[in-house]
Amino acid sequence: MVLVLRESWDRSNQVNLKLLEEIPEHYLSVKPAYGGRSVGAQFSHMNNVRVQWLNAIDPVKHNGLILLQKDDHTYKTKISEALRQSAERIGDLIDQSIRTDMKVKGFKNGINSFLFYLVSHDAHHRGQIVTTLKSAKLSLDSNFLFGLWNEF
Repeated sequence: MVLVLRESWDRSNQVNLKLLEEIPEHYLSVKPAYGGRSVGAQFSHMNNVRVQWLNAIDPVKHNGLILLQKDDHTYKTKISEALRQSAERIGDLIDQSIRTDMKVKGFKNGINSFLFYLVSHDAHHRGQIVTTLKSAKLSLDSNFLFGLWNEF
């Protein structure tokens, strides 16, 4: 069970990182026509939600994670490093939870529901990123986008 949940989480984050890697850095400032977060801000938001959850669960244990600021939204390397760090800590939380009681402090339905929430949250924002780029006529290669599904 530990390996399956951890592997699912790691694969989901790998999709985030592959998508970020594929996007030219100058696209990170592109915003949807209707307003809202830029492409880079979407990635930053995914990371920051993870960091906020980890800090709520155990602020001492999860000290030192990167909480991305507005100025960071246009730097792929900073976003990538933050996503890697927060994903690793979430993975550690998954492992710890499964080894003990399957619970997550502050999330009443346990580790399975918490993981489902995080993966769904990330997938929602990946969809917004791709849609934002398409609507700005900055679409990514369709073979690449279809290939992301093979990551699962």
